[in-house]
Amino acid sequence: MDLNMVFHILMLIGSALLGPGEATTSKTTTTRRTTITTVTSPAPSGKDLTGKMFTLSRSSGSVSFYPPTYAYSLDSAPMYWTTSRPTSSWTTVKPSPTRGVSVCVRFVADFNSGDVNLFTLSPSSTPLSVAVSSTSRFTLTFNNYNNAYFSVDKLFVSLPLDTWSSVCLTFSSVSKVVQVFNGSQMSIRRVLSNQQFQWSGEPVLKFPGFDGQLSDVQVWDYPLTFSEVYDYMAFSRWSRGSVLSWSSIAFYTTGSALLEDSFYPNLQRKLNAGAERKDMKRKKNRLIFRVEKFLQDNQAF
Repeated sequence: MDLNMVFHILMLIGSALLGPGEATTSKTTTTRRTTITTVTSPAPSGKDLTGKMFTLSRSSGSVSFYPPTYAYSLDSAPMYWTTSRPTSSWTTVKPSPTRGVSVCVRFVADFNSGDVNLFTLSPSSTPLSVAVSSTSRFTLTFNNYNNAYFSVDKLFVSLPLDTWSSVCLTFSSVSKVVQVFNGSQMSIRRVLSNQQFQWSGEPVLKFPGFDGQLSDVQVWDYPLTFSEVYDYMAFSRWSRGSVLSWSSIAFYTTGSALLEDSFYPNLQRKLNAGAERKDMKRKKNRLIFRVEKFLQDNQAF
């Protein structure tokens, strides 16, 4: 066996065990922003709510989420902040609404009192409200008066049963296409031909309150791909919003809303880790078979 053959075997081992691109790349999310002004001040830190959930009430418990760097203004448009580099100064920025928006949440609700008013995105500028029925029929209300209805009954992917209902909404500002996902089911992709909606970029997500629990809120300033939606549904650690992220977020509660430990904050991570180990073992077994076959086919050399 010559050196070229040995090198080829080693390359097979490396690519199978590491996976494509894992040795040299990392997953990042880049968000385009527009600079308005600069202020020198310490950078606020967001609250890491990993492993946490909110218990809400239809009658007296709501919660609103926004970036930890968000500043309220009563007489002008909201201001948004992010750390500038390489210094520690601050720059006011606003999420770009030109591509669209995606919202993903996990919730458990009691539908005995009727449909659940799940959330409202950008309530003070371009409100987009989402309500859901016990039969997974979603009602989207744009700018407080235009409605669109979605039946989420088409198979998306196969997922195990879960306590949480995992919902994602994607909207493209370019194509005006909206789609709703609920666990392993999805709706059709619908063009909003009659509803003139354009997201303002206001990074506020308000949950007016329902009887149940809420967790893992993520918002992106672009429409998610099918692969990215699947990552969220499968509890992937890569699934973090570019506008709102559950691991660094600010919130404001009213009434009897409670922040508590989630039902099983570490169970899903353990299940995912076990699945990754099984997948690695399958890759290793396939590799051994391929190497043995390669050596048999080339033993004459």
